[in-house]
Amino acid sequence: MGRLAVLKSRGAPDDDPRVIECRQALAYFRLRRAVAAESGQLSRAGVDRLGAQLREAVAQ
Repeated sequence: MGRLAVLKSRGAPDDDPRVIECRQALAYFRLRRAVAAESGQLSRAGVDRLGAQLREAVAQ
């Protein structure tokens, strides 16, 4: 059982800093895995667009 599942099963709210940290870590590792799987398949323009979208997502 992952740390997030343990926290949630024990009633930690979504705004708990530990829950937020776990969700951020999961998002990072999911994106890293997807990027690794597509390595060499993206154009430079595609990489630039994805970078811009990630920066926008973080800014919200």
